[in-house]
Amino acid sequence: MTKVDIIVPVYNAFPFVEKCINSIEKHIDHWVKNIIIYDDCSSSETAKNLDAIKYGKVKVIHGETNLGYGGAVNAAFKHTSSDLVLVLNSDTEAYEDFVEPLIKIMLNREQVAAVNPVYGIKYANKYKEYSCRDGYVKTYQLSGYAYLIRRVVFDQVGGFRKEFGRGYFEDHAIARDICSMGLETGLCVSSFLPHAVSQSFSSKQVSELLKRNEVIFDKLFPASKERILVVGDVTNETIDRIEAVCRQGGKVFLYGGCGSYRKSDFSAHVKFLISFFEFTSLINRYIVRAGRNRKMITKIWLFGKGYMISKKIAQHVSKKYKLPIVR
Repeated sequence: MTKVDIIVPVYNAFPFVEKCINSIEKHIDHWVKNIIIYDDCSSSETAKNLDAIKYGKVKVIHGETNLGYGGAVNAAFKHTSSDLVLVLNSDTEAYEDFVEPLIKIMLNREQVAAVNPVYGIKYANKYKEYSCRDGYVKTYQLSGYAYLIRRVVFDQVGGFRKEFGRGYFEDHAIARDICSMGLETGLCVSSFLPHAVSQSFSSKQVSELLKRNEVIFDKLFPASKERILVVGDVTNETIDRIEAVCRQGGKVFLYGGCGSYRKSDFSAHVKFLISFFEFTSLINRYIVRAGRNRKMITKIWLFGKGYMISKKIAQHVSKKYKLPIVR
């Protein structure tokens, strides 16, 4: 039976940590080899409470300085030995065995380097149309709140980048590093793990960290800002080009036919526009009213012979807003 080490980075908020650990013991203990709680220089009270945890598989490591999320996970990884490592935010709480579907994906799909669960049924429904039989959805993204990752891949990319300091966007960055190796990251719509969301920082701190690290991320990975509007039918050539955009962290909006392809052949960051109304609404939202922000369409691709009215609209918009057209 596959066993996984679990890493739980902690910065205060002990009541949530306690719920997290208790839920691990109750619902997924049979998968657990060891649990590494990395105390990222929390208060003395939190440190004392962590040391008092009685679950026998827990090992607490007290950091001497505050490293932030990425640094804490990097430090904790040195104390793990399993081939697959599960990293959990301390404010997650399991209500069922969410690990088994993740392990199955990792054992059956060698190209998958890391996989996320989803917050709940609402998020599962959002991605279900992209899912394969085992519930896997290709995203080329990674959410740091919870993920199962291959140890060898984590080591090969050098863990989380130090540039992001105390947190935010480091999970997006490691996804880019992983995908640049030709591997995939994704999520599993049949694995559910709720998340309380940011119990270690105030809303002001979160806002400041997001603003700071977004700038750093965009400089490191400018291709992730690509937002492509595709008008026309998908061919073998166009699906490869769409895949390349998503692999680099970009997004694609597709208004056209998919031929024999299914949605599960695409990344979840390909948005399908199924009507002329959706097509025009997207132009209004992501071009006309978007301004120069990271959500704005950056290029327009026109393929095939059909959709002439839509293509004329796209050409007009391209000229007015100075967007490059690729044919």
